[in-house]
Amino acid sequence: ATNTDQTTAASASSSTTTPTILRELTNISHDALVERVRFHPSDPSLLCTNVADNSVQFWDLRVSSNRKSGSVAKIKLYSSRGKGAASVEWQQPHGGTNVNHNYLVITEKDSAVRVHDLRKVSDHATSSKTDDAYSSSTGSTSSEVKSFSFHDCYISETNFSPSGTHLVSAAKRFQDGMGIVKVFPWQQETSDSSNGIQDTNFVCHAGPIYSLKFSPNGKYLATGGDDALVGLWDVRSMVCRATMVRRTKFIRSVGFSYDSNVLAYCSEEKGVDLADASTGADVGFVSLERKNDRDRGRSFNNGYGMSGVDEIAFHPKMHVIACARGENLASNVPQVSIAKLDYRHMS
Repeated sequence: ATNTDQTTAASASSSTTTPTILRELTNISHDALVERVRFHPSDPSLLCTNVADNSVQFWDLRVSSNRKSGSVAKIKLYSSRGKGAASVEWQQPHGGTNVNHNYLVITEKDSAVRVHDLRKVSDHATSSKTDDAYSSSTGSTSSEVKSFSFHDCYISETNFSPSGTHLVSAAKRFQDGMGIVKVFPWQQETSDSSNGIQDTNFVCHAGPIYSLKFSPNGKYLATGGDDALVGLWDVRSMVCRATMVRRTKFIRSVGFSYDSNVLAYCSEEKGVDLADASTGADVGFVSLERKNDRDRGRSFNNGYGMSGVDEIAFHPKMHVIACARGENLASNVPQVSIAKLDYRHMS
């Protein structure tokens, strides 16, 4: 029940600028709620989704447009807590570093952190694609290559560091409820935090941190928390450069554009906010209301009272953004929308 040629307008924050335009390109249907969506960092046709059937699914966008249950591969999760992963993230080439794009880190809802090698993921669908990104043979061994377990905090999201040598987690510390960023090496011989993994913690929010993301140039880290704030951090010094205060409810997702110019963030409130990624200054707002629904005075979610976004992710080479909505959806609201953002950098 989706239309692949929907066009929606986004009002820019300044009346002297051209409105930002979001144009929907394609939609992907699932048999369960979608909580996370991620583009592969080097293969723009490959997308992974975190689905509330205890799986992470992989999609070839060249053949998956408006297809249902057409994913090309799947990882089943271990945790019995919740129905999906807390987060999924690819290893990214930050700041020109040479990393292996086949690694994916999955944070499960029991705070276990697992690194998977996508080359070992079994293909459960008929596909002729043999790209190293997700080619595999039937009956292959487990794709998991490392696992970590922490008992001093609840982990909601994990990313690879810009160097690729460490994992960086957004967490809530059990001791005092503060939001911390936990940094730990993942390529050591031991695979359990209780067996000698040395981690470093930075207190960043007065409450849980739900989302974090590094800029592609490796210079900045964005964090979003239960305090409805977005922090923009200098990676080298871990000093906060700016704080964004436009939201009133907890931040669900943050993301940087491929060129590290745009920082986007969202909550269950309407739309997606855009900020200058180096200063945190407001540069725009993206509305996900469809043009026809807005002209007719209808809510995009058909009366459910929410038109927010659970998850956002930028395309690795263009100003294209993927938006996932995981709850309270009406029949006319797509679970995943992929759209092109007409962004003009403001001086």
